[in-house]
Amino acid sequence: MHSEFFWTGLKDYSSFLALTECLRFWSYYGMQMIIDRNRQLAKEASDLLVQMWNTSKLTSDDISGPMRCIKLPISDDNNGGFKYDDAEIIQNQLYHDFNIEVPIKSIDGNLYVRISAHLYNYIEQYKQLGHAIVEIARNK
Repeated sequence: MHSEFFWTGLKDYSSFLALTECLRFWSYYGMQMIIDRNRQLAKEASDLLVQMWNTSKLTSDDISGPMRCIKLPISDDNNGGFKYDDAEIIQNQLYHDFNIEVPIKSIDGNLYVRISAHLYNYIEQYKQLGHAIVEIARNK
């Protein structure tokens, strides 16, 4: 085989170097504690957004795990229902204007934000999202 096929390009060894510490972390805290914490944070965050926006969740908390879809407080003035392109516009606006990366989905003609909770998230991030959407809705 020719030597040019052995070129690996960029190789990131950080995952291999962090493996021992990662296993130690999971073993110390336990999988169930992390699952419970993420599920609770997702519930608190979705409750916060529902209250801030006076909207609703797409599904109940008991079947949602660490993810939730919350209806955005943006009305469709044309009564034709929101489409994929409308969701993409708001998702891009959140990213470019507020430095927030979160999916916006068009479901049955309504716009929803799909939040998820992970170990690195905290409630203040969801408050920032809530305020950003309020500002976007105000300017629509």
